[in-house]
Amino acid sequence: MSSVAISSNESITESWDFRLSQSPLSLWPLLADTNRINEALDLPRYALAQDKVGGLPRAHSLSGFRGQEWLEIPHEWVAGQWWRFERRYLSGPLYTFSAAMALSQSEAGGSRVRFAVQGEPNGVLGRTLISSGYLRRLGDAFHEAAEDIDAFVSGRRPLPFPRARKGGVREVQVELDGRAAQMEKTPYDNGVAAQLASMIAKAPDSDLGEIRARRLARALDLSEREAAEACLAACDAGLLETSFSLLCPRCRRQVARVERLADLPKSAHCAIDAFDFESDLAVNVEALFRPAPIVRKLPEGAHCHSGPMAMPHVLTQQRLEPGEQRAIAYDITDGAYRVRAEPVDAGSAANPNSTASVLELNFDFDRRHAVDPGFPIVEVTGSEIRLGQPAPAGSVILENQSADPMRLVLERRAWRADALTAAETIILQAYRDLKGRDAPRWPMRSGRAAFVAWFDHGALGIIDQAEARGALPDPRPGWARKIAQLARSCNGGVVRQGGSFGLAAFLDPRSAARFTAGIRDLEQQMQASEAEPTARLAMAITGGRAFAVPSAQGLDFSGSSAALAETVLRSTERGEMLFQSNVFRSEMLTRLMPLARIDEVELNLPGLEKPVRLLRLR
Repeated sequence: MSSVAISSNESITESWDFRLSQSPLSLWPLLADTNRINEALDLPRYALAQDKVGGLPRAHSLSGFRGQEWLEIPHEWVAGQWWRFERRYLSGPLYTFSAAMALSQSEAGGSRVRFAVQGEPNGVLGRTLISSGYLRRLGDAFHEAAEDIDAFVSGRRPLPFPRARKGGVREVQVELDGRAAQMEKTPYDNGVAAQLASMIAKAPDSDLGEIRARRLARALDLSEREAAEACLAACDAGLLETSFSLLCPRCRRQVARVERLADLPKSAHCAIDAFDFESDLAVNVEALFRPAPIVRKLPEGAHCHSGPMAMPHVLTQQRLEPGEQRAIAYDITDGAYRVRAEPVDAGSAANPNSTASVLELNFDFDRRHAVDPGFPIVEVTGSEIRLGQPAPAGSVILENQSADPMRLVLERRAWRADALTAAETIILQAYRDLKGRDAPRWPMRSGRAAFVAWFDHGALGIIDQAEARGALPDPRPGWARKIAQLARSCNGGVVRQGGSFGLAAFLDPRSAARFTAGIRDLEQQMQASEAEPTARLAMAITGGRAFAVPSAQGLDFSGSSAALAETVLRSTERGEMLFQSNVFRSEMLTRLMPLARIDEVELNLPGLEKPVRLLRLR
């Protein structure tokens, strides 16, 4: 799409057409980041209400014309090509305001950018505002911001938004430096305390409101685990604070945000989609970070809540009228997709009798196994979404066959590309060490996990002797610390450890297997230093669905997989490891422990109707 037209007989439109040196693909992530763009343009921050007016979200400004209200028309866009948004004001100097940007390949190389703004004045104040050149100044500021982005992408500028306002922290610099020094003393600093402190001091507000550990990992050249650990260590030192964002499974918008896992609601309601859902730590709860108010207090609200980069998994979001078909030039890749169709203005004066509901369809697209490689035509009826015949190569066709205006959303199902889920966060050893007592108030789904349970036969005699003396020293000096370090290196955490029993949790079964091999190595090292070495540990390793639960010690895990690990453990012998065979493969275990002997066995366990198939390693 080469342009987005904005026209009105009563409105005033200003437009710009200019060229940039870099490609549309490299410029889009920044030119489509409407929150950061609006901050650079010094547009007001605002908040969204939870209710709707005529089917549209209601917003109110937190700066500028403070208290000004408007209805927010959801953005429309095609990723990499164009975006458009509109506001219908309920108060203030304007009736409507809209802006649109189109990005295309320039014939001379680089990119062509077309930008337009439109405003409809409300009364004398509105006419005065527009006649003063307000729209022209906005467009000129966007042009300058686009050139800054182009210079950043080409390597000529160190920052993409140098004109964005930056919060001053000089009055708390001593506090900032002191907390960074405190963070450096922790084992989870990972050498980035000074860089984090500098970022908190210098970055624009929009860069700091939602710090994502995965993006931080790329910026600081860390692994994802190291970045998450650094954020948790910064929270412990008072540089950052953590929060858990509960997202609507349909639109992925934030429905609730809490500072502690214990405050997370068990269920929630999305006012935008009129949808009730349960909290799932692995699916719709994201861990976010932001500066602690003592070192930098961020203003409330945002400059934009729903632009393309707020939902980067969405390829296109567009309104289609009844009977309308729209073709998009887009070379879509193989993958897992979802189409959503949402009625527009349902229940409003313009569409009072609509009975349409939100529809959705999940499907996989794989050209390698298709007779025709074209993406299927998406057909929306009044009651379902259908996949029609393949569209011509390099295009996506959307068709609204219903009697209602519909908003069609085509998105990748891999929406969590940059999101660190709560399940991924709470399973880390760093979380257990620094925030382990923060647990949900009730059992909460946390996806699939692998559990390693171990029983230290050799420690029993040491514990018995210690009890006879009236003292309970560590039966194996340094053992708990070494096990925790090992769990950390395998991207997991020790859930329980005391006396002769332990339990560790991991999201990835391969990590659990590596941890098990590491325990075996530690055991062999200890045996080599003993006068009469004996096999001491027995281990059971299982996997399946898990729940995060509160306990007297803080965060714990329950579910059939955790219970099965403890049940299987009771059937093990010294030096034996039992792996649940439908979770672990013998080839994986052979690579990790090439000298082990592997047998497949079936055990009848108490409380289970069917025998459990296991891989036994000796």
